[in-house]
Amino acid sequence: MEKVRFISVPLNEQGMDDYNYGVEDSKNITEIKLDEDKFDKVYFSRVFNDINEKCNLLIDDYESEVIKGENLKIALDISKKKKCGVLIQAIELAIEKNTLVGLDF
Repeated sequence: MEKVRFISVPLNEQGMDDYNYGVEDSKNITEIKLDEDKFDKVYFSRVFNDINEKCNLLIDDYESEVIKGENLKIALDISKKKKCGVLIQAIELAIEKNTLVGLDF
């Protein structure tokens, strides 16, 4: 069975609560599913390593991590340099909605 990983972006305050409480299929959260191929492409670009280093985070396989606040802008710059479209999309949405990016791997 293939492992599916999720990138979640709450769309509003209710979405933030839903994310924090693990509510599934919330209409207040945009979810991006990463199959093995998509995850490997992102993972092996080393974008997570650079974000971890600059933002003092631990984004890795089998981990859950949140990018929020000022770290969103830092992560966006790194994602753009690495041309990591799926992360750029999620981070830009989180900045627009003033929320966060949840990485549940």
